[in-house]
Amino acid sequence: MPTVLTREYMDHTFFIPLSADKSEGVFSRPLSKTRRKQLEHASIQEAGHDQNIANEFFQRDVLKECIIQWKGFKDAKGTEIPFSTEILSELCEIDPELFRGIFIRIMSVARFGEIEDLKN
Repeated sequence: MPTVLTREYMDHTFFIPLSADKSEGVFSRPLSKTRRKQLEHASIQEAGHDQNIANEFFQRDVLKECIIQWKGFKDAKGTEIPFSTEILSELCEIDPELFRGIFIRIMSVARFGEIEDLKN
C-alpha cells in the first residue's frame, strides 16, 4: 500500500534521503494544491507564457518553497555547501538533473520522505 499524505501531516517536515545511509538529503515541507497552483501561475507569468521556461521556473520555485535545509551537499573539492535559497537557486541552474530528481521526490514527499523533527 502506498503512503498517502493526509491533512494531518501538511505542517510536518520530511527528510528525503539522497543516499542509502541517509547522510545526504533534503528537509522538505509538503506543498498544498492551492500553493502549487499559485506557483504555477506565477511561473507562467514570469516566463512570458513560454511553457518550457515556465516549467523550469516552477520547478525552481517549488524547491525554494519546500526545501528548508539540506545535509551532505558538497562541492567537487568536498567542501560542504551551506543551505540558502540563493544557493539553491544557483545550484538549480548549474546542476538541473540533480534538482529535477529532488523535485520529483518532493512532489511525492510522503512516499519518499520520513517525518523529521528539526531542532532549531
